Amino acid sequence: MEASDLAAKLLRNTDIYRETGGGITLSGGEPLLQAAFAAELLTCLKGKVHLALETSGFASAEDFRKVTSLCDFVFQDLKIFNAEEHRKHTGVSNNKILANAKWLKESCIPHTFRTPLIPGITDTEDNLRAIGEFVGTDVWEILPYNTLAGAKYANLGKNFRYQLPKFEEM
Repeated sequence: MEASDLAAKLLRNTDIYRETGGGITLSGGEPLLQAAFAAELLTCLKGKVHLALETSGFASAEDFRKVTSLCDFVFQDLKIFNAEEHRKHTGVSNNKILANAKWLKESCIPHTFRTPLIPGITDTEDNLRAIGEFVGTDVWEILPYNTLAGAKYANLGKNFRYQLPKFEEM
C-alpha cells in the first residue's frame, strides 16, 4: 500500500478525530524502522489531523529528525540509561537513543519521555535516577510493567524471561 492510499483511508475518520480530540499515532513495533514510509505518510497527513509518534528513538539522527519534525507530539522511550546494561539487555548501544533524545529535548517539538518498568532491569534505583537526571524538567512518565507480553511469547512458542513471580511464590 502506498502512503497516500493509507493517508486517504485514515482521513476518512477526520470528523471523529475532531470530535474526540484524537488523531493518528504511529507506533510499533518501531515506526522508525520504516522511516521513509512514515515520513511520506506524515507528510500526506500534516495539517489535517493531530499527529503523534511513539518510538524507542533507535534510528539514525537523520531519520529521527525527519519523522519527528512532521509530528505534533512525540513519545520516546528511555528504558536503560547505562550503556553496558543497555547492550546486555537489547544487544545494541543506546548512543543513538540518547543522542536523539537530547535533540528532542532541545527541539520545540512537544514530547514526553517514557520508561516502562521491567523488574530488575529498568526499575532499578540507579537506572531511574540516571534517566531522571537526563530528562530534567521535561515530562517523564514511568509506566507500570505490562504482564500481557508473556502470553504473546507463549503463543509464538518462545520463552518469556521477564515473567513476574506468581503470588504463591512470593
